[in-house]
Amino acid sequence: MKRTFPKLRPAIITLIIVAFHLNSASGQVLTLKDWTSVYHGTSTSQQNINYTVPEGSGNYRLLMVAIASEKTPAGSISATLSYGGQTLVQAAGDLGSSSVPHTSLYYLDEAGLNAASNSTLSVTVSGSTIRITDVWAAVFDYVNQTTPLTDTKNFNSGSSNVTSFSFTPPLAVNAYNKAVEVIGVYNFGINQFRTITYAAEWTKILDQTYSYFQGIVGYSMRNSLAGRNIPLSDITDASSTTLDKSAVVSMTGLSLNYNPPPAPTIQASNVTFSNITSSSFTVKWTNGNGTNRLVIVRQGDAVTAVPADGTSYSANNSWQSGEEIAPGNFVVYNGTYDSVNVINLSTATTYHVAVYEFSGPPGLEDYLTETEPARGNVTTLAETALNGDYRSKVTGNWGSPASWEVYQNGAWVNASAAPSSSDGTITVRAGHTISVAENVTADQVIIEASGQVRVNNGITFTIADNTGATSDPVDCIVNGTIYVAGTLIPTGEFSFNAGSLYHHAANGGIIPAGTWDPTSECRITGITNTAPTGLAQSFGSFTWNCPTQSALLTVSINGNITVHGDFVLASTGSGKLALTSQAPQVSLTVSGNYRQTGGTFVINNSDPSTAIDNIYIAGNFLFTGGTITESSTTGRGAIIFNGNGSVQMYTSGGTFQNTIDFRVETGAFLQLGTGATPAYITGSSGTFTLSAGGTLGITSPYGITKTNTNNPLGGNIRVTGTRSYNTAANYIYNGAVNQYTGDGLPSTINTLVFDNTGGRVRFQAAHTINTSFSITSGSRTNLGTYIHTTNFLSLGGQGQTNGSYGGATSGADYIIPEYFDAATGIVNNNAPAGAWLGNTTEWNLASNWVGGVPGTSTNARITSAVPNQPVISGPVTAVCNILTINTGASLTISGTAQFNSTENTGTITINPGGRATITNVTNNGIINLVSDPTGMFSFMPGTFSGTGTVNTRLFLTGGTAGEGNYRWHYLAVPSQQDKSV
Repeated sequence: MKRTFPKLRPAIITLIIVAFHLNSASGQVLTLKDWTSVYHGTSTSQQNINYTVPEGSGNYRLLMVAIASEKTPAGSISATLSYGGQTLVQAAGDLGSSSVPHTSLYYLDEAGLNAASNSTLSVTVSGSTIRITDVWAAVFDYVNQTTPLTDTKNFNSGSSNVTSFSFTPPLAVNAYNKAVEVIGVYNFGINQFRTITYAAEWTKILDQTYSYFQGIVGYSMRNSLAGRNIPLSDITDASSTTLDKSAVVSMTGLSLNYNPPPAPTIQASNVTFSNITSSSFTVKWTNGNGTNRLVIVRQGDAVTAVPADGTSYSANNSWQSGEEIAPGNFVVYNGTYDSVNVINLSTATTYHVAVYEFSGPPGLEDYLTETEPARGNVTTLAETALNGDYRSKVTGNWGSPASWEVYQNGAWVNASAAPSSSDGTITVRAGHTISVAENVTADQVIIEASGQVRVNNGITFTIADNTGATSDPVDCIVNGTIYVAGTLIPTGEFSFNAGSLYHHAANGGIIPAGTWDPTSECRITGITNTAPTGLAQSFGSFTWNCPTQSALLTVSINGNITVHGDFVLASTGSGKLALTSQAPQVSLTVSGNYRQTGGTFVINNSDPSTAIDNIYIAGNFLFTGGTITESSTTGRGAIIFNGNGSVQMYTSGGTFQNTIDFRVETGAFLQLGTGATPAYITGSSGTFTLSAGGTLGITSPYGITKTNTNNPLGGNIRVTGTRSYNTAANYIYNGAVNQYTGDGLPSTINTLVFDNTGGRVRFQAAHTINTSFSITSGSRTNLGTYIHTTNFLSLGGQGQTNGSYGGATSGADYIIPEYFDAATGIVNNNAPAGAWLGNTTEWNLASNWVGGVPGTSTNARITSAVPNQPVISGPVTAVCNILTINTGASLTISGTAQFNSTENTGTITINPGGRATITNVTNNGIINLVSDPTGMFSFMPGTFSGTGTVNTRLFLTGGTAGEGNYRWHYLAVPSQQDKSV
């Protein structure tokens, strides 16, 4: 028999090269929408993806779609692509070749985008057995519509294994084109993914991997995107790429032709000023229709400089540091945004601003000078300094008088001595770095944004606490950076404001206590063999990265620590970072993300402790490296996910050891990786608990299991302790390949969502779904041989009427092969009369309700599982008996509502002119009462109870009596004292 591959080491690589780059740059092919993965899976059926194309210029846009697909046995495959009904053009590719890997690139130009009837990107890839298909999409602007492609190339090594490959002849890439590589690798061995080293000027953008068994043989694939730096002149690029091991290569390339943007015709406008101080201001403007803006500032008089076409000007927001175009005319900004903060200005001085629109890349700038630029002027504030105050003059040493100015008799003059705690306020100005090279004691220190104080190694910097009659509550205000390589003695009070940084590069020492803004950061990098103190406090973000930390050193926080931003653990060297080494229970609370790429974190390091020490995480849990453990004899550690319902992404890769419990709190949503890269909780002998009202996003092909710890059959959760999946919790299966629900899914659950667009989800038991069962567009299920029951069924975002549903052989009332495989199982939809289906927002539409529009005796229920929430519009009068609004659901009243009773855990909004008369109100959610110049709400409850919030917005209009026409206004607000008004 003829062999398709060499017997031992076949490997196949697919490479597409397209001229563009992930990050947009001015005057080049502009990235309107970055490359994203829109499909990763094995399906041969049509995939319908909602993909919005930005407006951009409206004349030079191009939608591009890249496909990399591997199939067995070797042979051709076919692909069809359309967007909003418009067929995409194949630019280059080898889908018709007889091979295992295939790549192709498609595009749709401006005319096709304008003709598209909707935003659905439809992709079908078929042919024999598809092992994996990756589809990526991006949108670009300023692409030549007549000749969008500069060059195309294709290379295929057939069955020959190679470790390096390139284009011969090389790909032509003209000036201001962009370039990308799409590489796919196919080889023997399970999880044996090749490492790609890209050619010079290229860097990776996105990466996907996939592996499968065929009999006893495993295969691995890698598909990857990489972008090229943008050339400023015409070049050729062979894209010489290498692998760590040999492979067979298929490579397709093209370059995208740049079309210079049209010259701007609309100038920037509406110049405004904010954040005005004695030495800085922020200027903002409304952009015109160019691609860039040039901002010029002049002191005392109007800007006179006029930029010259074809000239690039360097900018710096520090006054007089940018290019001087004309005498006194300095460039402070050159870019695409609509504001800039200008610093290092003189006090009580008027500055004039001019904003010019321009388009074109460097060297080809086309400035709009035929019309007046946007202009404005502002005067900095009067000086508030007192005699004896200091401010930095230039970057330099603290002890050098030349680094400072001192305020004397109404003016800033050169200092004759360096400042200390005996002087007035000491300000390190924006853009200046002051190095502390000898021991200093200071007080009333202010470090401005982008200013920096650096304490050198071996030097002591003391912030004193002025206890005299003129004592300030804060002795050091940080808006910029404090870098400590020596010793900081924080006797005084500190305030770390928004965007500030405390960088502790010393061994041991004290972390200053103070108030930390949520966007500030405490960064610790210098610990080797001595632990710092002061860690048990409330920070903004917190980073520990100490690669030289000794194996003999375990740094224990030994107290509660709160991080309002991100907690980052990069390295503990050979040592460890511990939450506690003492018996009392303590916790780490993270409001942002937990990120660990290395190091060892010990949650409980107390031998005699029986406590459970906790990490509370409200953001993402990105654990890609390092170790999390506990080392107590009878205690435990716990990781508790307590977000507010937004997705908390869980990324695995690090190692858990010993007894670590995991809990998803009520209202939290833990997403276990992505369909392309599932994440796993494994290695711990602790427990896993999904609480009532919590949500779990499940990506493993084997779902969730009760006790299995094997890889991969154990599913996403593989702790060896008890796994508790609550019947009142919510479960979302959103993998990218076929999935089993797993035996961990309870027989009764609250809500169930199948959002797997790369395969189908197969039931392994019968289930009762109390609130809602949703199958999203593009997803499918196999109901098995079981009878399932739900109180609400949604297919593709549309609520369904009562009855049984299933596949071709089910005998159900409704046979829908688009969502149900052929199987004997059915799902009975028993939605009660009065259940909101939400096919539109209109309350008074029969098709939006089970049993028709509610009457006065109907008990109505609104859930969050529907595509649209109801709106009562005037002049409609809505009625019902008992209205229940579930968590996450909402009702908007702009007409008239008359209900006997309302139980609200969601949101009710009564707009101006809306009227709600409700006999009994139980509010454990939010009620918004709104008025504006057009009118007021009317809310008339009979009885009112609950622990929810009532937000009232009153718009006070003038009456008709009295002088000034504002003497009389009558209002009544039905809000109780224990409600928020």
